[in-house]
Amino acid sequence: MAHHRLTLYHSLTSVCSQKVRLTLAELGMGFESRVLDLKKGDQFAPDYLKLNPNAVVPTLLVDGHVVLQSNTIMQHLCALDPQHPFSSATADHAGACPLWFERAARFHIAIHAITYVSVNRKKLLALPTEQLEQRFRNIPDPVRSVKLRQIVEDGFESAPVSAALETLGDILPQLQKATRTSRWLTGDHLTLVDLAMFPFVHRLHLLGFDQLWAGGDLTSWHRDMMQRPGFQTAIAAVVPPSAIENFAAAGQLAWPQLRARLH
Repeated sequence: MAHHRLTLYHSLTSVCSQKVRLTLAELGMGFESRVLDLKKGDQFAPDYLKLNPNAVVPTLLVDGHVVLQSNTIMQHLCALDPQHPFSSATADHAGACPLWFERAARFHIAIHAITYVSVNRKKLLALPTEQLEQRFRNIPDPVRSVKLRQIVEDGFESAPVSAALETLGDILPQLQKATRTSRWLTGDHLTLVDLAMFPFVHRLHLLGFDQLWAGGDLTSWHRDMMQRPGFQTAIAAVVPPSAIENFAAAGQLAWPQLRARLH
């Protein structure tokens, strides 16, 4: 494999950043790490916006070339080393990947809404009005800004959270079905699909929302993913314990409201 200079702009807790770090770890690729503090607004810094005008993470530089969007980054990394066994397994299941990547994109939107209402909303409501308004104005995508405003204002009754619950009601059964029939999501070998979906399931786990799928084969798949060295390198060794505690505490407070929306 030719050597490539990789620079990853990412956040420690961002699920999409975790997808890319998992891919790098599974492929055994080293990279220069540039951590952004999203709470401080590093994603809105002018120099970063030149790389990623959407003000989101992750962003990957490959020999100075910018690659955006986590699913695209993952596939790009595999293409850099097509002889790697992991890349080969992904290629063997190429027919299933587009559907799962589409699900991953929808899963991301849903998990972002669930996280935002469970973890971020209370802190944002405590901000002075002008400071909160400025945060909304900083978001380059007006549609995303409106959705986040709706979540902050209307909480679990907001339209984005309702849409997120519908998405979970669709995708979680698909995950349960896939893990009933094989060890990994597309068959007997780990592929990008597993890495693309895992951080979202893991976020629900950290929030204490495992009850949404009530054990079974999906729980076994999640456990198997956590036992992989890639998880230890890309997530366990990176995400601060304080963040894990924060997810657990926020999830415990949010669960009664979430459960009420499910019935």
